[in-house]
Amino acid sequence: MVSSVVSFVLRPLLRYWGRKAKPQTRGEIQIPGLEKTVRVLWGPHAVPHIFAASERDLFLAQGYVHAQERLWQMDLSRLSLSGRLAETFGMGGIPWRELSAYFKNKNLADLDYFTRLMGLRRAACESVRLLPEEFLEPLTAYSEGVNRYIETHLQRLPIEFRLLRYEPEPWRPEDSLTIGKGFAFFLSTSLMTRMTLTAIRERLKGQEAKLKSLFPSYPESAPSITRPAPGTAEELIH
Repeated sequence: MVSSVVSFVLRPLLRYWGRKAKPQTRGEIQIPGLEKTVRVLWGPHAVPHIFAASERDLFLAQGYVHAQERLWQMDLSRLSLSGRLAETFGMGGIPWRELSAYFKNKNLADLDYFTRLMGLRRAACESVRLLPEEFLEPLTAYSEGVNRYIETHLQRLPIEFRLLRYEPEPWRPEDSLTIGKGFAFFLSTSLMTRMTLTAIRERLKGQEAKLKSLFPSYPESAPSITRPAPGTAEELIH
């Protein structure tokens, strides 16, 4: 009975918040920082097509469009790949089934610790420092577009921000690179396998014969379906 009453009260409020946060796909928007008019057209499958007079305007508009469509997903990705989930969600359990199998009886703080050990955020910050100006400029323009959306929609943020009662931090070039590096890292299907093999190698240090029996090499004279690239396999092993 109580849950029904709560649901009856909350449902209209959630619908109202959801409508306020809907992306704008018609009309005109004034975005500070744009040098010339940018046209954004949505195709029949809701895919935006952006037309701009300069590369800077293009990336700035792209950042704005991304933010109005996916700001919550962007911020959640930034938090998770930077090892900062516990700041927002506390010390609860790990909700993703794919990860919970590897982090049994662990919480979000443990996952954050693991993510920070991997150093994705550190690598992204270092990349920003080393990037040539020609590559840094689009990232900066994109970040500016995301931030223009955040600044003008603090009262109309996606519903998740309202429920968790926090506002997203300004977007930075290293945030985009963190997500890019994170996708590359976690989309590797052999990630956990490689980590397991590394642990086994460390455990059997000094027992090369036993290690070799567990991971026998493929005979050079054996048949193969592709032409091997010289040295590639050797580099992977070491």
